[in-house]
Amino acid sequence: MSRATKLKQYAAQCLAELFGTFVLMLIGNLAVAQFKFTKPDSALGVNISYGAGVYMALMIAGPISGLSYELEENYNELITN
Repeated sequence: MSRATKLKQYAAQCLAELFGTFVLMLIGNLAVAQFKFTKPDSALGVNISYGAGVYMALMIAGPISGLSYELEENYNELITN
């Protein structure tokens, strides 16, 4: 793999992580603001919104940044390296 290709791949991974983090923070912080201004009885909506933000961030940035959905692959890399 050439140096330019590696640099492009690295830049794409960084941008995907940046955008995924942006989506997570945007959804979560909007839910906190809505909770603060409407004063509901339960904070369940904030919890669900952060969960949805994590899911959306993983679905957006995961395939680009190298997320593996197979747990065996992740554990094997941790154990063997």
